[in-house]
Amino acid sequence: MQGTVSQLAPSTNRQQYRIRVDLPHGLRTTSGSVPLPFRPEMTGTAELVTDDLRMMERAFYGLRSLIR
Repeated sequence: MQGTVSQLAPSTNRQQYRIRVDLPHGLRTTSGSVPLPFRPEMTGTAELVTDDLRMMERAFYGLRSLIR
């Protein structure tokens, strides 16, 4: 799914942040075909994209995430 960070706050655990994400397409997978159930205080893992990347760089990051 894709979203935009609207709020960011450090957590008491220094390795984590509490964020609020705006989801323009709702709580659905990127393909839009699978709705996801909502629960308050949901947790997750995200990859934050902070720069405009070239297509090759995006492909590399996609492959890297598959290896992990």
